[in-house]
Order: sequence, then C-alpha cells, then structure tokens
Amino acid sequence: MEPTRPAGCLALARYWAWLARRLTHRVLRKSRGRLAGAQPTRSDAVTRISALLPLAASLFLVASCQSYSTTTLEWPPLGSDDALFKLDPQLLPTPEAPDLQTYTDPYFSPLTPEQFYQELPYPDLDNGALLPGVIMHHYRYVTVAGHYFATGTYVYFLPTESLFYLYGDDHMGHHDGMVGPFAGDPRIILPGAGSQTPSPP
Repeated sequence: MEPTRPAGCLALARYWAWLARRLTHRVLRKSRGRLAGAQPTRSDAVTRISALLPLAASLFLVASCQSYSTTTLEWPPLGSDDALFKLDPQLLPTPEAPDLQTYTDPYFSPLTPEQFYQELPYPDLDNGALLPGVIMHHYRYVTVAGHYFATGTYVYFLPTESLFYLYGDDHMGHHDGMVGPFAGDPRIILPGAGSQTPSPP
C-alpha cells in the first residue's frame, strides 16, 4: 500500500485544474479583445483546444485518484479478542444533503442491510451477493453505541457517494437497526470515532 499516493495525486490534479483556469481566462480575455464580428482564425481554435487539455487532464487525474484510493486503501484493524473497539456514532460526520436523514441509535432506526444485497441468505451477511458499487467489511470486535455485541459491526461503504452505514445485532430479542448514513471513507474515519477497551476477565 502507498498511503501518500492519493494525496500527491490529488495535489497534481488541483495543479492541472488551476492551470486550466488560467489558460481559459487568458483565452477569453484574448477573445474579448478581438474586434466585434471578426471571424475566428485557425490559431484561435488551436489556442482554445489547448486551453481545454489541462482541464481534461485534471478530471482524469481526479477520477484516477479516487479509483486508486477506493481499490488500494486497506481496512484498518479495529478491536481484538480481548479488547473491543467501541464506536460512538455521534463522532461520525453526517452528509450535508438535506434529504438524507442520519440515524445514530439502532433502537430507532428503520434501516436494514437488505437494501445493499442482490441476494441475502439472511442472516448470513458475509456471503450475500452485494449490489454493484457496495463494499462490505465485517469488524467482529467493534460495537456501535453499546450495540452489536453478538455479531460485531458490518460496514457498508458506497464509495461513489462517499457514504457508509453500520449494522449488527445483539441477539437479545429486541430491534437492532442500521445506523447511518455517514459521510466519508470509513477506512479513514472509523479509527478516530471510538476507543479500544479491554474486555473484562
């Protein structure tokens, strides 16, 4: 894994975007300086096309960086046999979209994991057929707001939307809903939203 590559890649993309804005501004200023009604020359056309190349390069680099980050960034280890990692959903960032309601308490959430599967031999969440664009990771020793002790926490990540959800079950005979959506990449965000606590002897 190369953790520095996405950051450097995005920095390069931002440079190309800045260069594209500078060139586009220069071309527009030159065009305004021409006499009204004057026919554009071949040189003008070449200049305009040249100004678009850095913009195209920046868009390509951004897409490549996002793809690289999604496919190569590893899931950090959280929790262990003798120390649970306790997540606090109140510490997780929520999406800015006003039409997305974020649930942070499993008791009161109507969300369930079925929405992320094409086929789900419930309750075998690990072996269900996920929908395209959904990444799932199972943390056996992670709890959320004091819930999901029995199963651990399943993370459902939608990289194209930069959203993720958390789900698990206590097997206590009460409702355990899915919490979320939360904003960002859970591989980066989750380690900072909880603490590891040694299990009682």
